[in-house]
Amino acid sequence: MVASVNADVMRWKEDNTRELGFARIYTNKYHIGRLILTKQPFIFDPNGDQDRQDVTLQYKAPEGSKDERMALYNAVRATELAKSFFALPDAGLEDVEFDLEELERIKIGEGFCVVVHVKNKSDQVRSIKAILSAASVFYNGVKANMIKKEEKDVALQPKSEKTFRMTIQADEYLEKLVEYCNMKLYAIASVNETRQTWTDEDDFEVLKPKIDVRMPPEIPIGKPTTVTLRFVNPLKKVLTNCRFNLSGPNLIRNQIIRYADVKPGGLVKMATEITPRVVGDQVLVVTFSSKQLLDIRGSAKVEVLEDEE
Repeated sequence: MVASVNADVMRWKEDNTRELGFARIYTNKYHIGRLILTKQPFIFDPNGDQDRQDVTLQYKAPEGSKDERMALYNAVRATELAKSFFALPDAGLEDVEFDLEELERIKIGEGFCVVVHVKNKSDQVRSIKAILSAASVFYNGVKANMIKKEEKDVALQPKSEKTFRMTIQADEYLEKLVEYCNMKLYAIASVNETRQTWTDEDDFEVLKPKIDVRMPPEIPIGKPTTVTLRFVNPLKKVLTNCRFNLSGPNLIRNQIIRYADVKPGGLVKMATEITPRVVGDQVLVVTFSSKQLLDIRGSAKVEVLEDEE
């Protein structure tokens, strides 16, 4: 349980001079347990955050507080090997600065870059080797598919700067995305002269369009009501084998509707009818899939009323 909500993230490199055979090169005290969420009851928001509930303080002390650190150290005391992990690292010569540019999100179909800025603060040349990579990851951070990986080498002159850049086009990642479309950037670098090692990573989201579901907020029971569905194809390629899936308990039986091919950047628009059979608050959920673009979602709430006639 401690590891799930309050662990430190450590990165290591092989080092035969150490007792464990590895040397620690990085520690992040704030990556794990920053936010612990659950779903709020009685709220449905499949495409947003209105139904999330923050329960972080029910499971741990505030991040960065003395109580939070003491809880972790108390758990570490139970294992001799774990104690050694929390010893202060050896001081080393670190005269090269590294900075991985962070990405928050991109729209699906857009390209992106892995960018690392390097600055040599010393008065001597530094030989630097860097490895940049990008991968799709599952919701729990486990790597799904490697998308691209490149090695960079440079002899950086004294008091100079350099930018490493790896460009990734949409066609390189589209077929490797997994559920929720999360991506992770990795960067690791070493300095030959000083044995300085640096590493960092960044998570970001690839945003898909949402289906705009248009229908009256109140509809009568037992009477057909028109529903309009629309969104724009975000890809620079034709969508084929297109289909909508409509579902909603007590509102409509699961329905699959085929749709024509969609041009790059084209508007997807369709109208259909639903005939509700049960009075009360209902939710219509719509998904769209094609060979090139999967799991586009949208939803709308509606109140079904008794027919006054």
